[in-house]
Amino acid sequence: DFVLFDLEFLKIYENQEKSSLLKLISQKFPQTVILVTNTYDNPCDVLFSLKMGAHEYISQSCFGDQFLSKLSHLRQRLFPKKNKMSSPSADPIRSSHIAGRSMAFIADRIPHILNSAVRSIYIHGESGTGKEVVADLVSTGAAPAPFLKINCAAISPDLIESELFGHKKGSFTGAVQDKKGLIEMAHGGWIFLDEVASLPLSAQGALLRCLENQEIMPIGATMTKKVNVKFVAASNILLEDLVYKGEFRNDLLQRLRETEINLLPLRERKDEIIELINHFSGLMEGGPYIVDQAAMQVLCHFDWKEGNIRQLRNCLRAMTENHSEKILSPMCIPDRYFSDLQSQYKKQPFLFSDLKADDDIEKQAEDDWERYTFEELAQKLLSWVVRKHKTKCGRINISRLSKQLGLSRTTLQTKLKQLSL
Repeated sequence: DFVLFDLEFLKIYENQEKSSLLKLISQKFPQTVILVTNTYDNPCDVLFSLKMGAHEYISQSCFGDQFLSKLSHLRQRLFPKKNKMSSPSADPIRSSHIAGRSMAFIADRIPHILNSAVRSIYIHGESGTGKEVVADLVSTGAAPAPFLKINCAAISPDLIESELFGHKKGSFTGAVQDKKGLIEMAHGGWIFLDEVASLPLSAQGALLRCLENQEIMPIGATMTKKVNVKFVAASNILLEDLVYKGEFRNDLLQRLRETEINLLPLRERKDEIIELINHFSGLMEGGPYIVDQAAMQVLCHFDWKEGNIRQLRNCLRAMTENHSEKILSPMCIPDRYFSDLQSQYKKQPFLFSDLKADDDIEKQAEDDWERYTFEELAQKLLSWVVRKHKTKCGRINISRLSKQLGLSRTTLQTKLKQLSL
């Protein structure tokens, strides 16, 4: 049910092994609740524990008579959440639309946010990481309450205040009748401010008043109106940077960010790529499709830095143009997706840059780039590395070599068999 770690042990382990023990436990035992404790309760220890993947930090002052009651409380709070995470099929909405462990975790977090005192959610992430998916999760969880959306970047700065707060007839040229703003229309529910960084400073001041006092003043009106609205704000730009430049109000950021959902780029969670590929290939029109193993490996090499999950999905859709009996091979991948990878390996011709090589193999790698495929060049380099690491008696230390190459022992042995080494 539980595993309890001393924080000092974790710090020593992380420094020596350069890997996350807690993440390994979470993968192998997803039902287990991970607890961390330490002699001194300081904020840095709590932050370190959370970053390592702990579910809760327990003060050692709770040990003794209070310890069992503390565990009982944690069981009631965390176990239902863990059980739900382990069986996504129990939630038909989530299982059909949500892919990736990160988004599944957020999907489990949303009900807790909606049942709390939180009135504003700030979502940050690069383009294509799923900000609108999170907003849809909030909309589904908040139903049947109103949930309105507005893209702040798609509306002229001169009109954005009218769209949000409404206006009175005759308040400006073209205002031929009274108009309700989106915030008033969302009374009793939520409003989603997408690309909130695009709001002009004048609209930021009016929005701040709404968040602080739950009241709005339509353009041309002389009296304020009371509203009851909660907010979801999303941005692919760090609002802290805009605050530093004087382009976004810090007090507004603090009110929008009562709780924060940070969506990591796909290049920082590559362990989810295979899961996402299987999800999208099963839902695409004309499918389900099957991505073969070679194509899967190639797709996992890309950084997807231009569009993240959206770019991955678009690539898979483009691959279906050249499918063979619903099977997607590496040859189906459009050429443009190889440009970043090719430039990456042109800059760094060695597959294993941490190993010393003589000038001949480096020159050969550069000359052979245009003639050989990536896989052929990788095999060529691996063959050379193995020959360099043979002892006088012709033996190779597999464990040492696998660590130097950054490959698992099993993967290295498989490659060696393929090369008959």
